Amino acid sequence: LIFHEGDETLVISGGNFHGQPVAYALDFLKIAVSELANIAERRLERLVNPQLNGGLPAFLSPEPGLQSGA
Repeated sequence: LIFHEGDETLVISGGNFHGQPVAYALDFLKIAVSELANIAERRLERLVNPQLNGGLPAFLSPEPGLQSGA
Protein backbone atom coordinates (compact mmCIF):
# COMPACT_ATOMS: atom_id res chain seq x y z
CA LEU A 1 0.00 0.00 0.00
CA ILE A 2 1.34 3.39 -0.93
CA PHE A 3 0.05 6.56 0.69
CA HIS A 4 0.97 10.03 -0.53
CA GLU A 5 0.49 12.87 1.93
CA GLY A 6 1.90 16.09 0.59
CA ASP A 7 5.63 15.61 -0.01
CA GLU A 8 5.72 12.48 2.15
CA THR A 9 5.21 8.94 0.83
CA LEU A 10 4.42 6.03 3.15
CA VAL A 11 4.81 2.45 1.89
CA ILE A 12 3.24 -0.35 3.95
CA SER A 13 3.24 -4.04 3.08
CA GLY A 14 -0.33 -5.31 2.84
CA GLY A 15 0.71 -8.96 2.92
CA ASN A 16 -1.61 -10.05 0.12
CA PHE A 17 -1.37 -13.62 1.32
CA HIS A 18 -3.30 -16.34 -0.45
CA GLY A 19 -6.14 -17.35 1.87
CA GLN A 20 -7.14 -20.64 0.25
CA PRO A 21 -5.29 -22.95 2.71
CA VAL A 22 -7.02 -21.27 5.65
CA ALA A 23 -10.36 -21.41 3.82
CA TYR A 24 -9.93 -25.15 3.19
CA ALA A 25 -9.16 -25.81 6.85
CA LEU A 26 -12.21 -23.81 7.97
CA ASP A 27 -14.43 -25.56 5.41
CA PHE A 28 -13.39 -28.95 6.77
CA LEU A 29 -13.93 -27.70 10.33
CA LYS A 30 -17.42 -26.54 9.33
CA ILE A 31 -18.21 -29.99 7.91
CA ALA A 32 -16.94 -31.72 11.07
CA VAL A 33 -18.90 -29.46 13.43
CA SER A 34 -22.04 -29.95 11.35
CA GLU A 35 -21.63 -33.72 11.50
CA LEU A 36 -21.12 -33.63 15.28
CA ALA A 37 -24.27 -31.51 15.65
CA ASN A 38 -26.24 -34.06 13.60
CA ILE A 39 -24.96 -36.91 15.78
CA ALA A 40 -25.82 -35.01 18.97
CA GLU A 41 -29.35 -34.29 17.71
CA ARG A 42 -29.96 -37.97 16.88
CA ARG A 43 -28.71 -39.01 20.34
CA LEU A 44 -31.09 -36.56 21.99
CA GLU A 45 -33.98 -37.87 19.88
CA ARG A 46 -33.25 -41.44 21.00
CA LEU A 47 -33.07 -40.29 24.62
CA VAL A 48 -36.32 -38.30 24.81
CA ASN A 49 -38.50 -40.38 22.45
CA PRO A 50 -40.43 -43.00 24.47
CA GLN A 51 -40.56 -45.38 21.47
CA LEU A 52 -36.76 -45.40 21.20
CA ASN A 53 -35.35 -44.94 24.71
CA GLY A 54 -36.01 -48.35 26.26
CA GLY A 55 -38.85 -47.52 28.61
CA LEU A 56 -37.89 -44.12 29.97
CA PRO A 57 -40.70 -41.54 30.23
CA ALA A 58 -41.28 -39.11 27.37
CA PHE A 59 -38.92 -36.12 27.46
CA LEU A 60 -37.33 -37.75 30.56
CA SER A 61 -40.02 -36.01 32.60
CA PRO A 62 -41.77 -37.62 35.59
CA GLU A 63 -45.05 -36.15 34.27
CA PRO A 64 -44.85 -36.12 30.45
CA GLY A 65 -47.65 -34.45 28.57
CA LEU A 66 -48.59 -31.47 26.45
CA GLN A 67 -46.64 -29.05 28.67
CA SER A 68 -43.38 -31.06 28.70
CA GLY A 69 -40.44 -28.73 28.26
CA ALA A 70 -42.48 -25.57 28.70
